[in-house]
Amino acid sequence: MLPDTGPGRARVALFVVLYLATVTAATFAGEELAMGLWPRLAGLMGVEPWPGTTMPEGMGGLVGGNPGLFVLRGLVTLGLVLAVTALFQWGLWRGRRRLAHLGLAGHRAGWELGKGFLIGAAAMLLVYLLLLAAGWATRLQPAAPSRAASGGTLLGLTLGLTFLAAQEELVARGFLLQSLAHAWGFPAATGVQAAAFALLHLANPHAGLASTAGIFAAGLFLAAGYARTGRLWLPTGAHTAWNLTEGVVLGFPLSGLATPSLLQARLTGPAAATGGAFGPEAGWIASAVLVVFTFWLGWEAWLGRDPTRPRGPGGDL
Repeated sequence: MLPDTGPGRARVALFVVLYLATVTAATFAGEELAMGLWPRLAGLMGVEPWPGTTMPEGMGGLVGGNPGLFVLRGLVTLGLVLAVTALFQWGLWRGRRRLAHLGLAGHRAGWELGKGFLIGAAAMLLVYLLLLAAGWATRLQPAAPSRAASGGTLLGLTLGLTFLAAQEELVARGFLLQSLAHAWGFPAATGVQAAAFALLHLANPHAGLASTAGIFAAGLFLAAGYARTGRLWLPTGAHTAWNLTEGVVLGFPLSGLATPSLLQARLTGPAAATGGAFGPEAGWIASAVLVVFTFWLGWEAWLGRDPTRPRGPGGDL
């Protein structure tokens, strides 16, 4: 009797298509559920549901002054995506692999989250320094009072962006990358998940061809982070820190969205380099930095473990 080598290519392709459709539906459902729950939760906490605005806008209401809604939206949506991913992981492998096999082992979570956070922050700060040196960004100034982040808003941003990064990593570098790598190999799977990751951001304001190319580069960078450890903690930390540094620390547009910030620098150079209204991710400076970091992490991964080999729940080969 031949050993069971896992799901075939046709089964993987079918599950990936169904998974993307289900995750998309779960994301919309999570947003609607959070919108319905927020007024009641805000009432229990004794806070105004929609302060300063009649309708929430921007990132789950955060720009409209609702950091609590942003956190709730991220938490509810992440919970639904976790449930969907666990179901599809179980179904694809007929119960032989669990959610932990996607790189959610906890024994090095803190260390790898911290390392990823430093990498993501360093990458975005390097983008800013290059733009500043080229004369395409202004020096940092305190954020204008109209968009300065208060303590509560800063906490909401940090938690909400962490939940958002965890959700996107679970989908792209979790189920997509690892399922496709089983069927077609890690290099091909890396390209496909990066393309899917980029296309998912086309709905953002000011998105276009340049932003899609930049988000594709980010998808490669984050996949290299997964390859380095075989777990999702490092790319989740890097993803979170990149977003926080870009939007909250530097005050740049965050994938086309304006957020409250601690400091503020203006992009003054050509949009091809700076990313224009979408933010640095749509500019070639950020893409070049991401490529460099991708090669660095990829080199470290090549010197270490093979991420395409099955891992146990503890992350070991």
